[in-house]
Amino acid sequence: MKGALVFLLFSTQSCLAFSASAEVFDTLGEKSVQTQKKTLDNYNWISTYSILPVMLTLEQPNASDYQVLRLEGRLHADFQRFTVFLTDYHGASNETAPLVLTIEKNGYGMLRSKKSGEWVDGTSFYHKLYPGHNFVIHIRMVEESEKVTFQIYINFEFVMAYHSKLLLKNIKQIQLSGNAFMERTELGGEFHERDSSFMEHFPGPRRQYSVPKEGRIVITGKAEADFAFALVNSKSDNVFWFEVRHGEKKIVTNNEKGTDWGTEERVTNTFEKGKLFEISLFINENTIEAYHNGKHTLRWKHRCDVRNDYLGIKIVRGFTELWN
Repeated sequence: MKGALVFLLFSTQSCLAFSASAEVFDTLGEKSVQTQKKTLDNYNWISTYSILPVMLTLEQPNASDYQVLRLEGRLHADFQRFTVFLTDYHGASNETAPLVLTIEKNGYGMLRSKKSGEWVDGTSFYHKLYPGHNFVIHIRMVEESEKVTFQIYINFEFVMAYHSKLLLKNIKQIQLSGNAFMERTELGGEFHERDSSFMEHFPGPRRQYSVPKEGRIVITGKAEADFAFALVNSKSDNVFWFEVRHGEKKIVTNNEKGTDWGTEERVTNTFEKGKLFEISLFINENTIEAYHNGKHTLRWKHRCDVRNDYLGIKIVRGFTELWN
Protein backbone atom coordinates (compact mmCIF):
# COMPACT_ATOMS: atom_id res chain seq x y z
CA MET A 1 0.00 0.00 0.00
CA LYS A 2 1.75 3.13 -1.17
CA GLY A 3 2.46 5.57 1.65
CA ALA A 4 -0.86 4.75 3.21
CA LEU A 5 0.04 5.58 6.76
CA VAL A 6 1.00 8.69 8.60
CA PHE A 7 2.72 6.89 11.39
CA LEU A 8 6.31 7.77 12.16
CA LEU A 9 7.25 4.17 12.32
CA PHE A 10 6.29 2.58 9.06
CA SER A 11 5.84 4.79 6.06
CA THR A 12 6.42 2.52 3.10
CA GLN A 13 8.48 5.16 1.31
CA SER A 14 12.25 4.74 1.20
CA CYS A 15 14.29 6.44 3.88
CA LEU A 16 15.91 9.79 3.26
CA ALA A 17 19.12 10.38 5.14
CA PHE A 18 20.37 13.81 6.06
CA SER A 19 23.40 15.51 7.48
CA ALA A 20 23.28 18.40 9.88
CA SER A 21 26.09 20.77 10.77
CA ALA A 22 26.36 23.98 12.72
CA GLU A 23 29.20 26.15 13.97
CA VAL A 24 29.16 26.56 17.76
CA PHE A 25 31.54 27.99 20.35
CA ASP A 26 32.44 26.18 23.53
CA THR A 27 32.95 27.93 26.88
CA LEU A 28 36.59 28.63 26.04
CA GLY A 29 35.63 30.45 22.88
CA GLU A 30 37.19 27.87 20.59
CA LYS A 31 35.24 27.12 17.43
CA SER A 32 34.10 23.58 16.82
CA VAL A 33 31.83 21.95 14.27
CA GLN A 34 29.13 19.52 15.35
CA THR A 35 27.73 17.12 12.77
CA GLN A 36 24.88 14.69 13.20
CA LYS A 37 23.62 12.05 10.79
CA LYS A 38 20.75 9.69 11.42
CA THR A 39 17.94 7.80 9.77
CA LEU A 40 14.74 6.50 11.31
CA ASP A 41 13.45 3.03 10.47
CA ASN A 42 11.23 3.08 7.39
CA TYR A 43 10.57 6.78 7.77
CA ASN A 44 12.25 9.62 5.96
CA TRP A 45 14.34 11.41 8.52
CA ILE A 46 14.45 12.87 11.99
CA SER A 47 16.90 15.22 13.69
CA THR A 48 17.33 15.84 17.40
CA TYR A 49 19.98 18.49 16.84
CA SER A 50 18.99 21.26 19.26
CA ILE A 51 21.42 24.18 18.87
CA LEU A 52 20.69 26.83 16.24
CA PRO A 53 21.67 27.76 13.61
CA VAL A 54 21.65 24.37 11.93
CA MET A 55 21.57 23.32 8.29
CA LEU A 56 19.88 20.04 7.34
CA THR A 57 20.91 18.81 3.90
CA LEU A 58 18.88 16.04 2.29
CA GLU A 59 21.28 13.39 1.04
CA GLN A 60 18.56 12.08 -1.23
CA PRO A 61 17.49 15.55 -2.35
CA ASN A 62 14.13 17.15 -2.69
CA ALA A 63 11.06 17.12 -0.52
CA SER A 64 8.08 15.24 -1.92
CA ASP A 65 4.46 16.05 -2.60
CA TYR A 66 2.25 15.79 0.52
CA GLN A 67 5.18 15.44 2.86
CA VAL A 68 5.14 17.34 6.14
CA LEU A 69 7.95 19.16 7.91
CA ARG A 70 7.38 19.02 11.67
CA LEU A 71 9.33 21.36 13.96
CA GLU A 72 9.13 20.99 17.73
CA GLY A 73 10.97 23.25 20.15
CA ARG A 74 10.86 26.11 22.62
CA LEU A 75 11.44 29.83 22.14
CA HIS A 76 14.17 31.40 24.24
CA ALA A 77 13.30 33.77 27.06
CA ASP A 78 15.02 36.52 25.01
CA PHE A 79 13.25 35.47 21.81
CA GLN A 80 13.36 37.93 18.93
CA ARG A 81 13.05 35.85 15.74
CA PHE A 82 12.86 32.29 14.45
CA THR A 83 13.39 31.53 10.75
CA VAL A 84 12.99 28.45 8.57
CA PHE A 85 14.42 28.28 5.03
CA LEU A 86 13.28 25.53 2.64
CA THR A 87 15.90 26.17 0.01
CA ASP A 88 18.36 24.86 -2.53
CA TYR A 89 21.66 26.34 -1.31
CA HIS A 90 21.28 28.68 1.64
CA GLY A 91 23.43 31.78 1.48
CA ALA A 92 24.27 31.48 -2.22
CA SER A 93 23.98 34.65 -4.29
CA ASN A 94 21.42 32.95 -6.54
CA GLU A 95 19.58 31.14 -3.74
CA THR A 96 16.13 29.79 -4.58
CA ALA A 97 13.87 29.09 -1.61
CA PRO A 98 10.26 28.01 -2.22
CA LEU A 99 9.41 28.95 1.37
CA VAL A 100 10.93 31.13 4.06
CA LEU A 101 8.98 31.24 7.33
CA THR A 102 9.82 33.94 9.85
CA ILE A 103 8.25 34.32 13.29
CA GLU A 104 8.84 37.62 15.09
CA LYS A 105 8.56 38.55 18.77
CA ASN A 106 5.87 41.17 18.08
CA GLY A 107 3.22 38.56 17.24
CA TYR A 108 3.65 38.79 13.48
CA GLY A 109 5.15 36.38 11.02
CA MET A 110 6.09 36.40 7.37
CA LEU A 111 5.85 33.82 4.57
CA ARG A 112 7.78 34.50 1.38
CA SER A 113 9.93 32.98 -1.34
CA LYS A 114 13.33 33.72 -2.80
CA LYS A 115 14.11 33.29 -6.50
CA SER A 116 17.65 33.63 -7.84
CA GLY A 117 18.61 35.67 -4.79
CA GLU A 118 15.60 38.04 -4.92
CA TRP A 119 12.68 38.11 -2.47
CA VAL A 120 9.22 37.51 -3.97
CA ASP A 121 5.59 37.00 -2.93
CA GLY A 122 5.62 37.99 0.74
CA THR A 123 2.58 37.75 3.01
CA SER A 124 2.20 38.27 6.76
CA PHE A 125 0.26 36.42 9.46
CA TYR A 126 -0.44 36.68 13.18
CA HIS A 127 0.73 34.15 15.78
CA LYS A 128 0.28 33.56 19.51
CA LEU A 129 3.80 32.50 20.45
CA TYR A 130 5.70 34.30 23.19
CA PRO A 131 9.19 34.05 24.71
CA GLY A 132 9.59 30.80 26.63
CA HIS A 133 6.67 29.09 24.84
CA ASN A 134 6.84 25.57 23.44
CA PHE A 135 5.81 25.16 19.82
CA VAL A 136 4.95 22.51 17.25
CA ILE A 137 4.94 23.74 13.65
CA HIS A 138 3.65 21.63 10.77
CA ILE A 139 4.43 22.68 7.19
CA ARG A 140 2.50 20.49 4.75
CA MET A 141 3.53 20.63 1.08
CA VAL A 142 1.09 20.07 -1.78
CA GLU A 143 2.35 20.41 -5.36
CA GLU A 144 -0.04 20.69 -8.30
CA SER A 145 -0.40 22.64 -11.55
CA GLU A 146 3.18 23.95 -11.47
CA LYS A 147 2.81 25.51 -8.03
CA VAL A 148 3.21 24.49 -4.40
CA THR A 149 0.85 25.20 -1.54
CA PHE A 150 2.44 25.24 1.90
CA GLN A 151 -0.14 24.74 4.64
CA ILE A 152 1.10 26.21 7.92
CA TYR A 153 -0.07 25.03 11.34
CA ILE A 154 1.28 26.39 14.64
CA ASN A 155 0.47 24.39 17.76
CA PHE A 156 -2.08 22.40 15.74
CA GLU A 157 -4.03 25.51 14.68
CA PHE A 158 -4.23 26.34 10.98
CA VAL A 159 -2.49 29.67 10.25
CA MET A 160 -2.68 30.06 6.49
CA ALA A 161 -1.85 28.54 3.12
CA TYR A 162 1.02 30.07 1.17
CA HIS A 163 1.23 29.59 -2.60
CA SER A 164 4.65 29.47 -4.27
CA LYS A 165 5.54 29.16 -7.94
CA LEU A 166 8.82 27.51 -6.99
CA LEU A 167 8.55 23.72 -7.02
CA LEU A 168 9.55 21.19 -4.36
CA LYS A 169 12.50 19.99 -6.46
CA ASN A 170 14.26 23.17 -5.33
CA ILE A 171 14.23 22.08 -1.69
CA LYS A 172 17.58 20.44 -0.95
CA GLN A 173 18.33 22.05 2.40
CA ILE A 174 16.42 23.12 5.50
CA GLN A 175 18.05 25.91 7.49
CA LEU A 176 16.85 26.79 11.00
CA SER A 177 18.04 29.89 12.83
CA GLY A 178 17.04 32.28 15.58
CA ASN A 179 16.27 32.29 19.28
CA ALA A 180 14.87 28.79 19.77
CA PHE A 181 15.86 25.42 21.19
CA MET A 182 14.84 22.51 18.95
CA GLU A 183 13.55 19.23 20.38
CA ARG A 184 12.83 17.40 17.09
CA THR A 185 12.85 18.16 13.39
CA GLU A 186 11.07 15.64 11.17
CA LEU A 187 10.29 15.39 7.47
CA GLY A 188 8.36 12.62 5.81
CA GLY A 189 5.16 10.73 5.25
CA GLU A 190 2.45 11.13 2.68
CA PHE A 191 -1.21 12.11 2.68
CA HIS A 192 -4.18 10.19 1.35
CA GLU A 193 -7.87 10.64 1.90
CA ARG A 194 -9.36 7.59 3.54
CA ASP A 195 -12.93 6.35 3.51
CA SER A 196 -12.29 2.68 4.25
CA SER A 197 -10.34 0.57 6.70
CA PHE A 198 -6.89 -0.87 6.11
CA MET A 199 -4.14 -2.57 8.07
CA GLU A 200 -0.35 -2.76 7.88
CA HIS A 201 2.29 -4.53 9.91
CA PHE A 202 5.16 -2.80 11.63
CA PRO A 203 8.33 -3.18 9.56
CA GLY A 204 11.82 -4.35 10.30
CA PRO A 205 13.32 -7.19 12.33
CA ARG A 206 11.89 -8.14 15.72
CA ARG A 207 13.66 -6.27 18.51
CA GLN A 208 13.13 -6.28 22.26
CA TYR A 209 9.55 -5.25 21.60
CA SER A 210 7.51 -5.87 18.50
CA VAL A 211 7.02 -2.12 18.15
CA PRO A 212 9.88 0.08 16.84
CA LYS A 213 12.89 0.66 19.03
CA GLU A 214 11.84 4.25 19.68
CA GLY A 215 8.75 2.85 21.45
CA ARG A 216 6.47 5.50 19.97
CA ILE A 217 3.66 5.53 17.43
CA VAL A 218 2.48 8.88 16.09
CA ILE A 219 -0.73 9.39 14.11
CA THR A 220 -1.45 12.81 12.62
CA GLY A 221 -4.63 13.69 10.79
CA LYS A 222 -8.16 15.01 10.84
CA ALA A 223 -11.61 13.49 11.38
CA GLU A 224 -15.01 15.09 10.88
CA ALA A 225 -16.82 12.52 13.03
CA ASP A 226 -16.13 9.54 15.30
CA PHE A 227 -12.99 7.59 14.42
CA ALA A 228 -11.19 4.46 15.54
CA PHE A 229 -7.92 2.59 15.12
CA ALA A 230 -6.37 -0.46 16.75
CA LEU A 231 -3.09 -2.23 17.37
CA VAL A 232 -3.34 -5.85 16.25
CA ASN A 233 -1.62 -9.18 16.82
CA SER A 234 -0.76 -11.99 14.41
CA LYS A 235 -4.40 -13.19 14.45
CA SER A 236 -5.66 -9.66 13.68
CA ASP A 237 -7.20 -9.39 17.13
CA ASN A 238 -7.61 -5.80 18.31
CA VAL A 239 -5.25 -6.00 21.28
CA PHE A 240 -5.54 -2.24 21.80
CA TRP A 241 -8.63 -0.44 20.51
CA PHE A 242 -8.82 3.38 20.49
CA GLU A 243 -12.11 5.08 19.57
CA VAL A 244 -13.31 8.68 19.78
CA ARG A 245 -17.07 9.01 20.30
CA HIS A 246 -18.14 12.64 20.01
CA GLY A 247 -21.78 11.96 20.86
CA GLU A 248 -20.80 10.38 24.17
CA LYS A 249 -17.97 12.91 24.69
CA LYS A 250 -15.65 10.00 25.44
CA ILE A 251 -12.48 8.29 24.29
CA VAL A 252 -13.05 4.54 24.58
CA THR A 253 -10.29 1.94 24.82
CA ASN A 254 -10.74 -1.82 24.87
CA ASN A 255 -9.30 -5.10 23.60
CA GLU A 256 -10.64 -8.04 21.62
CA LYS A 257 -9.63 -11.70 21.66
CA GLY A 258 -11.27 -13.76 18.98
CA THR A 259 -14.82 -12.41 18.99
CA ASP A 260 -14.85 -11.55 22.69
CA TRP A 261 -14.44 -7.96 23.82
CA GLY A 262 -13.01 -6.94 27.15
CA THR A 263 -14.19 -4.23 29.52
CA GLU A 264 -14.30 -0.71 28.08
CA GLU A 265 -12.25 2.04 29.67
CA ARG A 266 -13.44 5.63 29.13
CA VAL A 267 -11.96 9.09 29.55
CA THR A 268 -13.24 12.53 28.57
CA ASN A 269 -12.96 13.31 24.85
CA THR A 270 -10.40 16.01 24.04
CA PHE A 271 -10.75 15.93 20.22
CA GLU A 272 -12.59 18.47 18.06
CA LYS A 273 -14.24 17.64 14.76
CA GLY A 274 -12.21 18.75 11.75
CA LYS A 275 -9.23 19.93 13.82
CA LEU A 276 -5.69 18.73 13.20
CA PHE A 277 -4.62 16.23 15.85
CA GLU A 278 -1.53 14.29 16.76
CA ILE A 279 -1.86 11.10 18.76
CA SER A 280 1.34 9.76 20.33
CA LEU A 281 1.37 6.28 21.83
CA PHE A 282 4.37 5.51 24.03
CA ILE A 283 4.76 1.76 24.47
CA ASN A 284 6.20 0.97 27.90
CA GLU A 285 6.77 -2.38 29.58
CA ASN A 286 3.50 -2.25 31.52
CA THR A 287 1.40 0.44 29.83
CA ILE A 288 0.63 2.49 26.75
CA GLU A 289 0.71 6.21 27.50
CA ALA A 290 -1.47 8.14 25.02
CA TYR A 291 -0.99 11.84 24.29
CA HIS A 292 -3.22 14.16 22.26
CA ASN A 293 -1.39 17.19 20.84
CA GLY A 294 1.32 16.78 23.44
CA LYS A 295 -0.99 16.45 26.47
CA HIS A 296 -1.37 13.20 28.37
CA THR A 297 -4.81 11.73 27.67
CA LEU A 298 -4.92 8.19 29.04
CA ARG A 299 -2.95 5.24 30.39
CA TRP A 300 -3.68 1.71 29.15
CA LYS A 301 -2.45 -1.35 31.04
CA HIS A 302 -1.47 -4.09 28.57
CA ARG A 303 -3.92 -6.97 28.18
CA CYS A 304 -1.55 -8.90 25.91
CA ASP A 305 2.11 -9.88 25.56
CA VAL A 306 3.77 -6.52 24.92
CA ARG A 307 6.85 -8.20 23.45
CA ASN A 308 5.01 -10.21 20.82
CA ASP A 309 1.45 -9.04 20.24
CA TYR A 310 1.74 -5.44 19.00
CA LEU A 311 2.54 -6.40 15.42
CA GLY A 312 0.57 -3.92 13.33
CA ILE A 313 -1.93 -1.13 13.22
CA LYS A 314 -5.41 -1.01 11.73
CA ILE A 315 -7.27 2.11 10.68
CA VAL A 316 -10.89 1.16 11.26
CA ARG A 317 -12.94 4.20 10.24
CA GLY A 318 -13.54 7.92 10.44
CA PHE A 319 -10.29 9.55 9.29
CA THR A 320 -10.78 12.18 6.59
CA GLU A 321 -7.06 12.97 6.37
CA LEU A 322 -3.97 11.04 7.39
CA TRP A 323 -0.59 12.75 7.34
CA ASN A 324 2.38 12.94 9.66
